[in-house]
Amino acid sequence: EDIQVISMYIDELPYEVDSTYSNALREARSFWEERENVFFKEVSSPYEADISVRWVKEFGGRTLGHTVHSNFIEIGLGDSNCLGKWRVYDYQTVLNIAIHELGHVLGYNDDYENEESVMYYKIATKYETDIEERDILPDGWTKFYPVCTRNPIAEYLFEVSSTEPIDIYIVPSNEDYKLLTEDKVFTHYPDCAAKNIELYKERCMISSGSGIVLVNPSAFGLGKDAQITIKIKEL
Repeated sequence: EDIQVISMYIDELPYEVDSTYSNALREARSFWEERENVFFKEVSSPYEADISVRWVKEFGGRTLGHTVHSNFIEIGLGDSNCLGKWRVYDYQTVLNIAIHELGHVLGYNDDYENEESVMYYKIATKYETDIEERDILPDGWTKFYPVCTRNPIAEYLFEVSSTEPIDIYIVPSNEDYKLLTEDKVFTHYPDCAAKNIELYKERCMISSGSGIVLVNPSAFGLGKDAQITIKIKEL
């Protein structure tokens, strides 16, 4: 049986997106070539292509990818659902979207039953980095940074550096953060807590809705502002 040859044009990635993400589409192409009697031939012009692929920095809704008439594909690269700031998905998420959309090109429909299927109608997303910020924590202040996972349970890496000794707690909810600020009893992950430190790096299994609390203990108003760098990443 003759191999079906499908010519494909891949648009350039948007500004600020790492060039390695273009390989996700090539990996997706190989995924289907190993399973179907098909070969995707990359071409340099959309006018000579059977299908054209466009990268979408953000769809602005629940959509992660889109296939129109089996000859035009859009692949989402990230969203602004984490604290209102745009963040790129990790490579595996983009690869999963690309495989799914190429499946539509080959005639596969969404699968509403098998969660393990590449054609399952929902695709789990993960950011390359949830949060990577520099901030100032004034003397006596407390600040909460939520994680952005949609998974019920996830493993996270928290990294913090501070110019002043600070206290750190990982709490399961924003409500526990509020209890902490009110000097009331609050719940936290004790294995991930630290006090009076300037460098912090911990891996923690946490639930959705959790976050990290940074406390710059008050020194009777005589303490110093803490300049902090914080990075939160789902593993």
